[in-house]
Amino acid sequence: MNLLNRTLRTMLPVAVAMVPMVLTTVSVNAEARERVVTRTDQNGSSAQRATSRVRTGDTVNTHSTVTGPKGATATRDSTGQYDAANRTWNRHTETTGFKGNTSSTDATIVRTDNGATRDVVHTGPNGGETHVASSIERTDDGFVKEKSVTGPNGNTATRSSDVSYDPATKTLTRNTVATGPNGNTVTRHDETTVVRE
Repeated sequence: MNLLNRTLRTMLPVAVAMVPMVLTTVSVNAEARERVVTRTDQNGSSAQRATSRVRTGDTVNTHSTVTGPKGATATRDSTGQYDAANRTWNRHTETTGFKGNTSSTDATIVRTDNGATRDVVHTGPNGGETHVASSIERTDDGFVKEKSVTGPNGNTATRSSDVSYDPATKTLTRNTVATGPNGNTVTRHDETTVVRE
């Protein structure tokens, strides 16, 4: 089961990595963190990212500013809140690019008994919306992962993966079905056997 456990740790970020640590531990006291990172390339040009993060109770506010080599800046502001009763994390993000173009992202993540679901709506600079819905659910011998992406034009692409592990044969099996926005479908079957010497 070690291979399955490692695979779950790799794939569960769809559910777990998208759920910040604030889901499990929420402090009632305010906590602030700041970080500044400067990178300089071989030509001497430098870029800087300054990030501040303030957590108060079940709410986390983050602000970051990126300053490019020529002094242009891009900013990102996000507010996230965790509802412990419903095991739900909501986050709203506003981004302003170097040229002043703005976009926003709203994400809702819900932890379930066997995994998690994620619903994201991204609004681009021109007002077009992209909707991404994904889920992951543990099964008796692995997990099932689903994802659908609907673009601004209304076309939808989907992907479904069923992953299982057989400890008797030490085989990890993955069956994937992907349907593109034009309706074309591709199926894939992979089997990996772990042999330890």
